[in-house]
Amino acid sequence: MTYLPSYSGSTRRPSGPIPPLCSRARERALCTPSGVRVTFLILITIITLLCGIGSSFAQQGVRPPQAPATPRDDVEVGARALLRTELALGPLLVRPQIGGAAGWRSVAERYRIGDPTEIETDFTIDVSPEIQAALPMRTNHILRFGARLDYNWFARRKALRKLDVIVPASYEYSSERTLLTVANLFVDGSQDFLDPVTFEDEVVLPEYELDYRHSFRSNSSSAAFEFDLTRTIMLGVSASQRIVRYDELEDVLSVENAIRRNRDDHALGASIGFRLIPSTTLFLTYAWADSIPEFAESIREREQDRFGVSLASSPSRRFVTNVSVGYKRLLYTHSEADDVEGVTGNALVSTVLGDRVVVDLTGERDLYPSYWRDNLYFDRYGGGAAITLAVTRAVRLGAGGGYHIHEYPNETIETLPTGAQSVVSRVDELWEYLGFFQWTLGSTHSIGARAGWTERASNFDEYNREGLILGAGYSIVY
Repeated sequence: MTYLPSYSGSTRRPSGPIPPLCSRARERALCTPSGVRVTFLILITIITLLCGIGSSFAQQGVRPPQAPATPRDDVEVGARALLRTELALGPLLVRPQIGGAAGWRSVAERYRIGDPTEIETDFTIDVSPEIQAALPMRTNHILRFGARLDYNWFARRKALRKLDVIVPASYEYSSERTLLTVANLFVDGSQDFLDPVTFEDEVVLPEYELDYRHSFRSNSSSAAFEFDLTRTIMLGVSASQRIVRYDELEDVLSVENAIRRNRDDHALGASIGFRLIPSTTLFLTYAWADSIPEFAESIREREQDRFGVSLASSPSRRFVTNVSVGYKRLLYTHSEADDVEGVTGNALVSTVLGDRVVVDLTGERDLYPSYWRDNLYFDRYGGGAAITLAVTRAVRLGAGGGYHIHEYPNETIETLPTGAQSVVSRVDELWEYLGFFQWTLGSTHSIGARAGWTERASNFDEYNREGLILGAGYSIVY
């Protein structure tokens, strides 16, 4: 589902696998001071929607902000309407809303492996009615649930028209020293990596390599417990599982995709935080996960783990740093699959210049499991920068960009445009640029516009992509 942001912020709790300590650390300004946090979250929300930020399912523990990823390869023009109203039905709080988007999207379609890739521009309309509900139960207990329908309409590619269904539910208990969250999210949707299914500004099933649109079903459950042992020591544990099933259609490409990607994922995480000084906290994290394919012929069954050290510091309200370094291992059980391990890390530096400007710099290096041909992983590294200008209290302008490289280890046969063949390792370069405008009218109205450009250049020509995003948004909250 492709849609424009409401420009009204987000009060979401994590709906997927939940990293321990993160939310409590933010609430107590261990990671970001409150003066910077509001402006920064607005920018990150828009970067997320434009660039489709995704993180690995099994990378638990403290999760520093990620560098921007690739925006969807489409052109959106206007047509965003978000109407919200909150109703009180006894103790139940209900918020219905409806969203819509229209635009032009570059669609890649190929029905059989070996067929030439067909990429053409198609006109699309998306309509998304949604209802959210919250039920407070006694003191410190709250139950949340809801449902969203996304109808994706394609003018030419009628076979791609689909009604997506998203059903979330969660329970939360909080006190002065503890936080317990249990959540479940069911999704019956369709996506490619340039147009992923999102829920509350977060990609449900990150897939960097899904170049052709496929339907899938995903059901994820998670639980997290956070506890402040003392004023300076915090503990956290988390567990999650996810079942992923892509449609197995009669065409060879869908069957091959299902064999590679259908799986059951499980993850466990633990962390301990030490508040060194009031403005700096050190986190030690450990995460374990496994991925079990549905089909025995898949060689992608694996376990993985990561030990990490994170340092979150905000020495002043004008400067924030969050650095994480870890060692990650991907351990494959199949005799034909080689294990891989290496150093991973993320970094964020955010600073306020004067009274109106916020500058953010991010960097990332990680090892991601791969489902492309005979490669079992790829190495992703790069960084990004963004700037936000508060023209007035009601008007904000922002711009940003990023550059990332994806490197694959195994050499693969590539057919050149001349018909000749060469044996090379795949390397993708990704550039992304974006800008936005937001104008808040009073306390209940907000309008905004955005523009984004992305380009992926690969030494395998069939994976080259470029796209422009133009959009406008309007929201009302009563």
